[in-house]
Amino acid sequence: MEASQIKRRLTSILAADAVSYSKLASLDEEGTLRVLAAHRAVIDGVIAFHDGRIVGTAGDSVLAEFPSAVEAVRCAVEIQSTLRTRNDSLPEDRRMYFRIGVNVGDVVVKGTDLLGDGVNIAARLESIAEPGGIVISSSVYDQITGKLDLGFEDIGAQRLKNITHSVRAFRISDAGRTLRRSRPSRPLRRWLPWVGAMIVLGVAVAVGLQYRAPWETKQGPAPPVASMADPERARLERQVAEAEEARRKAEIRAGLADEEARRARAQSEAQALKAKAQANAAAAAKAAAEPPLVRPATPPPQSVPPSAPSGPGTADGSAGRAGGSVATGAVVPDDKRTPQDAASDAVAVTAQPKGLAPGRLDGRWIGHLACGRYEDIPAGSRKIPFSVVGGHFVLEWGPQGNPGFGHVEGSPSADGTLTLRGTVIAKNARNLGKTVGARFDGNPTAQGFDMRGQIGRERSCSLSLVRSQ
Repeated sequence: MEASQIKRRLTSILAADAVSYSKLASLDEEGTLRVLAAHRAVIDGVIAFHDGRIVGTAGDSVLAEFPSAVEAVRCAVEIQSTLRTRNDSLPEDRRMYFRIGVNVGDVVVKGTDLLGDGVNIAARLESIAEPGGIVISSSVYDQITGKLDLGFEDIGAQRLKNITHSVRAFRISDAGRTLRRSRPSRPLRRWLPWVGAMIVLGVAVAVGLQYRAPWETKQGPAPPVASMADPERARLERQVAEAEEARRKAEIRAGLADEEARRARAQSEAQALKAKAQANAAAAAKAAAEPPLVRPATPPPQSVPPSAPSGPGTADGSAGRAGGSVATGAVVPDDKRTPQDAASDAVAVTAQPKGLAPGRLDGRWIGHLACGRYEDIPAGSRKIPFSVVGGHFVLEWGPQGNPGFGHVEGSPSADGTLTLRGTVIAKNARNLGKTVGARFDGNPTAQGFDMRGQIGRERSCSLSLVRSQ
């Protein structure tokens, strides 16, 4: 490649890698893959939220670029904070930690890939970070100084593998907490008037001792009087700092408690959905194993006596008085109709959705779900096979208990319309892991049901239900 064809740019690089991934996989491969998939979903969502672009992945590692060093460091801190909360809910031997390195440097652009020392330094800084920690280069530190409320530890010039020059590095000392905008301390505002009063009192005492009354006997210079303002102010400032630290820790504990409660609710809802799906599957299997009960039809009469009074429906009353059975299609004379026949006909009339051929709704169906683009989720469609038992529709899709899992259900109304209600675990970065509502409404067609609805408040979808061949 000629020098004139090489494209370069200055960018911020974030490199993240799982700690001891091979060891965890050797002990429990499937469990480790599940934990890694959940962690990666969090990492990818946070990177997208901070306007980052994933350059490359290698299973347990991620390489991303950002247009801003501030956003790259914010992303790194939020990733470690969220992963720490998730790891706290896992057993000790199932926890997976990540190291992160951040660098600002000149890179070579090759298609969608980035190459050069700028990328290599970020990867080497990640290798010297502690599990769950973040290490940044001096070029990043110079860009974010005074812009982020973080603690930094200067670990000096580092000799990195395959890097010809030494790189000064900094360790972020509180990488496990979420960044918040600083605000004035309430205890400090409460004590400020008292601090000011003590300062004024100390100045007044000093001035009074210096300018004594003229009738006082001069006995030489008065001994220096220690001002009480500075020690008192120092003590008050220590108390204010301690109160502020206690408040910050309380906020962190409250945030962790809220996250744990949300996770418990999500797990409970997922278990309830799973139990309901299993019950529906068992009912469907039982219904498929048992043949449907069909009442034998009574042969129709050869003629109708002339004296038979006409009923509603036809001119000769054959439909009104002779009693056509809706459920079986057989004609049953009035003198042989039973209360069970009348009840069966009423149920058959109200249970048949408009536009569907006569017959039971129970059996195998296929749903075609299509949704438009929403935030960072592209437009897409999927097929959802399901079974109808007792005229009740239950649809589920996506990995159970994880972002993207959905569950809706419902039964046709007397007029043939169908409404399905349920929940979906959101997978967009802004609401990742939260449970949102879902609803679809539709009318019957010749093949099944044509429905429209939405997931959450803003994502519109269409749902078509047809019988499986």
